[in-house]
Amino acid sequence: MYAGVMPARAQEQGGPLSEDQTADLVAYIFNLIPAQSLPILAPPSQSPLGRTAGMAIVAGMAVVVIQGLILYYRKA
Repeated sequence: MYAGVMPARAQEQGGPLSEDQTADLVAYIFNLIPAQSLPILAPPSQSPLGRTAGMAIVAGMAVVVIQGLILYYRKA
């Protein structure tokens, strides 16, 4: 594994590539995978409880954890 700093690629940063060569390299990389073959992500599904009920459950769990910590550290 290379543990140093990544070498510069652009000429203005001391590297070997001109601005046109950098643009061509970026275009090449973006064209390696055609856009049609990229997966289309489905929208997130709704939970059976709904957002409000889920947030209430998380808030209740947070209260229980905080109370537990308070009791634990009072004994210490």
